[in-house]
Amino acid sequence: MTRSASSELFIYDLAVGRENQRQGVGSWLIRELRELAAAVGIRDVFIPADNDDTHALDFYRVQGAVGSPVTHFTFTAP
Repeated sequence: MTRSASSELFIYDLAVGRENQRQGVGSWLIRELRELAAAVGIRDVFIPADNDDTHALDFYRVQGAVGSPVTHFTFTAP
């Protein structure tokens, strides 16, 4: 990422198996990743979620995340 000189953590995807959902696993993963990142000086953590994935949006908001406007561009092979 080039928007700042500091290091950032980008979590491409986070998924918990259906049989382990609603047991705190996802919350634990987010908490641990944020703590590990902070321990090495990384303050900014990013994770994308599709706007129509209301479960993910609600989950990240409960974790204290704040949404930000961003546009993703996709190229297909010519």
